[in-house]
Amino acid sequence: MVLTAMPMPITIPINMSIRMGIFLYCMYWVWFLTLDSVADGEPPQAKGAKVADVVAIGFKQTALSQGVKQGMEAEAKKLARKTDTLTHGRFADKSIPARGAQRNFTKEEREKINTIGRDKGCHTCGTKEPGTKSGNFIPDHQPANGLNLKGSSQNLYPHCKNCSGKQAGQVTQEQRRLLEFKK
Repeated sequence: MVLTAMPMPITIPINMSIRMGIFLYCMYWVWFLTLDSVADGEPPQAKGAKVADVVAIGFKQTALSQGVKQGMEAEAKKLARKTDTLTHGRFADKSIPARGAQRNFTKEEREKINTIGRDKGCHTCGTKEPGTKSGNFIPDHQPANGLNLKGSSQNLYPHCKNCSGKQAGQVTQEQRRLLEFKK
């Protein structure tokens, strides 16, 4: 791979990690800007803002970081397709007690679920994007209402729209399976 958006191309071996490549790219620019400022007769501190910009661009604002985020979201969706939603998920960390099976959530319950969801993500797939028009995570009763036949106590976990839809299908399948078993 050759990085050519600089005064002199640098060749980086393909087997070198991407992070190391970005680090070397940023360090090259720090070195180049420092030399450039000395050649102009300016103290290196005068170019400090440029150096900080290069480092920020290299580590935070690159298309690579966006690609990594999108890749993580895609992995979360892929994981959600393979995951059972009938119990609390592998990303379940915090929850709040449910008042019952009803779905008329209070403002405080929604705020708590959204806080947990923004911090930890969907309890099933881990995504931090709820996927709803309102931008709210869906409070998910665990165990699911449709399978809580004994009326056990329930907790609410943050759920994204995709996992909530998947759970509806899984609950229906499990209810049918239980009906077949009773026959």
